[in-house]
Amino acid sequence: MEASKRTLGLLLLVLLLFTTPLIAAPPQPKTPEFQPGQVLVKLKPDAPRGLASLLAAGSLSVEDHIPDLDVYVLAVPEGEELAVVEALEKNPAVEYAEPNYLVHAPQPWQRSQEMGTAPSYPMPLPTVEPNDPLYPHYQSCLGVIRAPEAWGITTGSEDPVVAIVSTGATLDHPDLEDKIWINPGEVPGNGIDDDGNGYVDDVHGWDFCIHDYTQDYPNCAVEDNDPTDDNCIKDYYG
Repeated sequence: MEASKRTLGLLLLVLLLFTTPLIAAPPQPKTPEFQPGQVLVKLKPDAPRGLASLLAAGSLSVEDHIPDLDVYVLAVPEGEELAVVEALEKNPAVEYAEPNYLVHAPQPWQRSQEMGTAPSYPMPLPTVEPNDPLYPHYQSCLGVIRAPEAWGITTGSEDPVVAIVSTGATLDHPDLEDKIWINPGEVPGNGIDDDGNGYVDDVHGWDFCIHDYTQDYPNCAVEDNDPTDDNCIKDYYG
């Protein structure tokens, strides 16, 4: 009987240990980051002798000035930023002083998650890269505009329309010929501004390239409805 009681007590103790919620330690506040060796200071408008006396008193030097805020960036010994700020705040000529804090902009998905509007696709965004052998060597600009992340959300859809502001496009390129936008409001080649936007037969867009040296580059003399590279830019560059 005693053995049974001891066994039951042991089981209850084990259950208590495994079912009692653990109390996690509260998260420690993150120490703000700031630029080593710099503090920011703004003087009061009526400060006597102004910045000169302040610098002389603290053996400080000016690294930069932010005119829009009238704030000075002072050089201080690394590791002494907080002590210098404390001393400056006691100076009656100082309106405020603080370390040069570093602020990091959140990524778009982080902002969405904070606002409770995070989209349904995984975060961080998946990426998809094309199998074009020239992509890694000659198309680095696509990485700059984060095209691989856009392709990771959707590829093959005809819904997005991409406007290109550049030297033109090769409309018959194998990668583009079946994907070039067609203006549904225009009738090709009828010489009429069917959609009333001021541009006649702008079926695939418009060429706004006009060059001053029209006697040498006749294709650049006027705007037209041919947005290809061959129309003006290749004429200009030879």
